[in-house]
Amino acid sequence: MRSLALASIVTAAIPTVLVAADPAPEPPADSSSVAPVTSPDSAAVAPAAPPFEPDPTVWELSTFRLSRSADLELVSFGELDDPMEPIGTLSMADVLRLSPEVRTRELSQGPTVETFELRGGGSGRSAFLWPGRSLTVPGTSGPHTHEVMLSEVSELRILRGGAAALYGPGAASGVVVVRPRELSPDQLHSRAMGEEGVDDYQRGAFQVASRIGPGAVFLTTESRRTDGFYAGTKEVDRQFSGVWRGRLPFAFEGSFGYRLFKGDGRTGFFDPATIGHVLTYRDEIHVSLFRRTRNDRGALLEVGLLREDLENEDGTTQTRDIRSPRAELTFDLPDLAGIRWTARAELAQWRIDHQEVGDRDQFMRWGGAVRATCPLGSRAFVTGTVRTDGQDQDTALQARLEGEWALGRLALFGVASRGEHYPDRGAEGSETETHDSATLGLRLRVAPLVARVAAFGTRIGDLRPGPEFDAVQARQPVLGAPVGDAEITGGTVGFETERFAVPGVRFLGSFLLRSSFTQMATENVDTGDPLPGRPERTWTGEGLLERRFFKGELLARVRGRLTHYGDRVDAEGLAVRDVWLTDVILEGEIGDAAFFYRIHDLLERMDEVEPGFFFPGFSRYLGITWRFFG
Repeated sequence: MRSLALASIVTAAIPTVLVAADPAPEPPADSSSVAPVTSPDSAAVAPAAPPFEPDPTVWELSTFRLSRSADLELVSFGELDDPMEPIGTLSMADVLRLSPEVRTRELSQGPTVETFELRGGGSGRSAFLWPGRSLTVPGTSGPHTHEVMLSEVSELRILRGGAAALYGPGAASGVVVVRPRELSPDQLHSRAMGEEGVDDYQRGAFQVASRIGPGAVFLTTESRRTDGFYAGTKEVDRQFSGVWRGRLPFAFEGSFGYRLFKGDGRTGFFDPATIGHVLTYRDEIHVSLFRRTRNDRGALLEVGLLREDLENEDGTTQTRDIRSPRAELTFDLPDLAGIRWTARAELAQWRIDHQEVGDRDQFMRWGGAVRATCPLGSRAFVTGTVRTDGQDQDTALQARLEGEWALGRLALFGVASRGEHYPDRGAEGSETETHDSATLGLRLRVAPLVARVAAFGTRIGDLRPGPEFDAVQARQPVLGAPVGDAEITGGTVGFETERFAVPGVRFLGSFLLRSSFTQMATENVDTGDPLPGRPERTWTGEGLLERRFFKGELLARVRGRLTHYGDRVDAEGLAVRDVWLTDVILEGEIGDAAFFYRIHDLLERMDEVEPGFFFPGFSRYLGITWRFFG
């Protein structure tokens, strides 16, 4: 059974498509069945091994069959044979703020501290997965999307509403899943990028992929440097990663990867005497082992080791040394009564040492989930997921029920979920947040247009306070007691198009448009006050016009982006100035070179709790990218 999912394409490289859920590719050909080639002297010559192609079931299992979800949004960067990141896009926040019901917290001029939230639930309740596991570390104010470089990303999948049944307590409001970029294993690709901005934003990246033995290796490195949020400061991030993926004996497929991220940020509150470094050193080893059972079924074992060191100079030096080994086993079960079943078991150990006080916090987290999809004829499906999580002596029960029904060009979808979110360790009180949410909507496709309308509501029990500005900058936990119960209701209307030309003026080139408008009401039920930072009105839009010249050798494109947040209040209940974020980007491609010039208006700081920071003005960025294929 196939589910329809709204595909929001950020780049101009590919058109809008419908995402097919749960693909069932044919098994790879068995080379043993190929007849040997005979030379003229009749000596048998062994056939060449077929080129390695990663089994798509590995990604399906790693994301716990995410493609079987309803109302799943896909944001894809480039094409498979040329995975180009969005030109003129400086960070993950530039991408996320254009998606419906996603609000970013842009806290600095460059991509130095970024978190986001889905549907007003708060940034601590929206998970950011890489790949298949949360990037949020206990005791921090994440998820911090700036810790993933754009050159590492192939696509994003956004699931709104409670996703804790799939990915645990951190996804109580939804999830953004990152698919790492891995170039074609049968070619040697390399790409160098350089960008420079008036805020002294500099960025360079290099990637290479090559076939090695029975598999392929992919390496990427990126460095960026920008002016910090505080005057006279610089912030620097560096990343390196490498992964080998290939065939193993006994029909297994496996991978071995290593990733290193080093960040040098700043913290303080505008007083030069208190401004200090926030140093992040994170490295991780990831190993996977997969075996196909039949058709698109299989079992996947993933093992990882995370090490992270945080040093925060906020008046005094605070050092946290974090270690976490983990293991996940995801496997398909036999069909029962026409229902497709998948199960997952997770186990992770966390050890957090606060070196300045000699304190150690060590604990285990475990989770187990079952996911079932039932086709209802050829046009509808229902997927149910249940999960239980444990931490110390605390347990949480998560559930999600979703479905879609296609009626020709019209598709109806609905989601109901319940999730429980653990408070930060050491927080006041032990109450666990509860999230009950529901979504009902429809999608209409009339080429070249896809329109989406959705209504949603969430009730949060024992809501914890959100992190303030300094806590986000310093990646500190939020240790406050519950502030009361909360209710969030809203609706979204949006559309996007495939590329199209306007009759009568086709000489202008092709257009691509998308826009959405969200109206949302939030309230602390106990006090009657709106939740701080959440906008009542959000409007996003993007449009482009492109044309090729000289038999396709030259591509010219102009792109405009808009994000508007209206009717917000701060933590004191005072009104905050509305935000208008606009970009104009001039882009071009000549052969293997791509270049851009970007004008960004209004450097507004959209903090979740203290949204009053306002720095008007323009920023200008320019950059060029080279791609070499061999």
